[in-house]
Amino acid sequence: MLCSLPILACGSHLTLKIYGNANLDDTIDQRDVDYVEGIINGTQEYSELADANNDGNIGQEDIAQIEDIVAGRETNLILKDTANRTVSIDIPVERVIVPSGLTAEAFKVLKATEKVVGVSNAIHEKTYFFPEFADLPSVGGWKIEDYEAAISLDPDLVISYEKWPPISEAEEKLDPAGIPVVVLEFTDPNFVTEELVKLSYILGTNGAEDRYIQWRSGYERQIDDYVNNLSRDERPSVFLETGFKGLNDVGT
Repeated sequence: MLCSLPILACGSHLTLKIYGNANLDDTIDQRDVDYVEGIINGTQEYSELADANNDGNIGQEDIAQIEDIVAGRETNLILKDTANRTVSIDIPVERVIVPSGLTAEAFKVLKATEKVVGVSNAIHEKTYFFPEFADLPSVGGWKIEDYEAAISLDPDLVISYEKWPPISEAEEKLDPAGIPVVVLEFTDPNFVTEELVKLSYILGTNGAEDRYIQWRSGYERQIDDYVNNLSRDERPSVFLETGFKGLNDVGT
């Protein structure tokens, strides 16, 4: 499907939590095929993600699934989402409901906005930034709330928060309609890169995330280099506040 930017080269370790990433690095490629062969032959240690089809056994079927993912011909993708849920998604994904503005930004980064079929009122309020979504149906204020509207859009996938609404509620409402829900939030800097790569695999956008990752990691390196050269006394104190109804302190 894609060969993502080697994120390890950016100075941080990332494990892409997609079944088929047998060697637990940041992409799925021939090295994962080799790793599964090593497990079968007894020369490599077992890893959960080596079970590419998630059937509880490591075998030739897993090698075939990994080869399909690498070639972009897989019909199913199994992953661990940001809520650590195991989610199975039929591929290709062409119709997605995206209530979160942050996730909508990720679709812009991946140049996949044409796959979005439903959004939220919060996205409608930002037509200056999301003009391509201005005429799409809404499924709620800033999260998925109108499940009947969501189901009527016949989506292949809904991308939601973990807690807004509770993911158990979204599953209960959408599972009977055969609509998978995956949690990708794009709120925690520690997970944004993995979530973006994961979304790129889901959408089949063939490495469209690489330019963003290079841009982001470049600025992260600049900030790290600058801050690491400051003594403790030279580092300014910072107070952050945020909130949906007034301000709440979130950290210093």
